Amino acid sequence: MFCFLALALRNKTLAAVAFVLALTAAWSRIYLAQHFFEDVYIGSIIGTGSCLAIFTAFELIKGRTPSSGCISNQAPGIPTGTLNATA
Repeated sequence: MFCFLALALRNKTLAAVAFVLALTAAWSRIYLAQHFFEDVYIGSIIGTGSCLAIFTAFELIKGRTPSSGCISNQAPGIPTGTLNATA
């Protein structure tokens, strides 16, 4: 979840906060003896890989490349150039 938020947000500060929250969650699992380090490490690799694959698939379905930005400034459902300011 935090990986997807970090990818979807254009604000780099919020993306960094999501990354720190993910590290904190991983550290807490080890500290509270709920998981071994290897469990958390492999789980983070699997989670990050699946998140990247799903995010890339979503962006390709939308017809954009993942590097072109995630969140549009355009209002949803309103095509560009159809608003008439002289009405």
